[in-house]
Amino acid sequence: MISRLKKIPSPNSLIIFEASARHLSFTRAAFELSLTQAAISKQIANLEQRLGHQLFIRLHRSLRLSQQGTLLYKAVASGLGQIADAVEELNAPPSSKSVTVAATTAFAQMWLLPKLGLFMQQHPDIDLRMLTSENHLSAVDEGADIAIKYGDNSWTKAESTFLLSGEIFPVCSPELAQRHQLNNLPQLAQVPLIDLDDSLWRWVKWKDWLIDQHSPLRDLRISIEFNNIPMLYSAAEAGQGIALGWSEFVQDLLDAGRLVAPFKQKVQIPKPWGYYILAPSKPDRAEEITKVKQWILQQAQDNPLLGRRPESPLTTYAPQQE
Repeated sequence: MISRLKKIPSPNSLIIFEASARHLSFTRAAFELSLTQAAISKQIANLEQRLGHQLFIRLHRSLRLSQQGTLLYKAVASGLGQIADAVEELNAPPSSKSVTVAATTAFAQMWLLPKLGLFMQQHPDIDLRMLTSENHLSAVDEGADIAIKYGDNSWTKAESTFLLSGEIFPVCSPELAQRHQLNNLPQLAQVPLIDLDDSLWRWVKWKDWLIDQHSPLRDLRISIEFNNIPMLYSAAEAGQGIALGWSEFVQDLLDAGRLVAPFKQKVQIPKPWGYYILAPSKPDRAEEITKVKQWILQQAQDNPLLGRRPESPLTTYAPQQE
């Protein structure tokens, strides 16, 4: 191999030849390479002498490649092109990797969004794309690499890892609590109630929550219903009534004093219900997807206010058969 390489003309002469052959003009090649036309002509003459072949047919006011020149030009142009591509790739900044996470509007807005600044600091090489989806029935949404879903872990076709559950308890604005001097659960009959119009979220609905409390209160009047959890809590914050708050969604609002929990009664969401991370197998993207998944799990572990079940801190379930 080395003996063959010794026969190759200098890289400089090949670059000059490639430019001259591409333009079919010594003048244009000289302009491109910032050389004089005389220097170009001399380099080409020396190259032809070394190879023992005429590479250009010199006409009155033009050039054209000889048969040997055409053969050499194809090889040189291809080789120099590959070298240029490799150098550009080496000098290019590290390419970012994108991971798409699908989650409900409530989870994305109230749990994940406040933490994304930390993710960008810790993983600047990964572009995170959020996709909101209220579809809890299917496993991973089309176009998503990871899905965060609420349910009883009955999904198929995707590995699932338990993320968090939580507690459900009444919340309202501080002004409403003070105005009605709220401190006893029977007082619910005296204030407007805000409910969630969604059958999936069983423990966030007043009827189901009161049954789990074994409360004698029945058929309380619902003043407003929302099918969107962030709107539900915005209405409670605005003093429009009492809503049922989910610990992982309302804790920041409680800490900021925008909501209060006037009663001591709570319902712990029973297993297997809770939020899960679902991820289909994608071997070509496994590294970055795993980083995102582990980061989300770590955020849940690091927050003691979010009701992770202690008996199964990182339980992962294989895809179920349909």
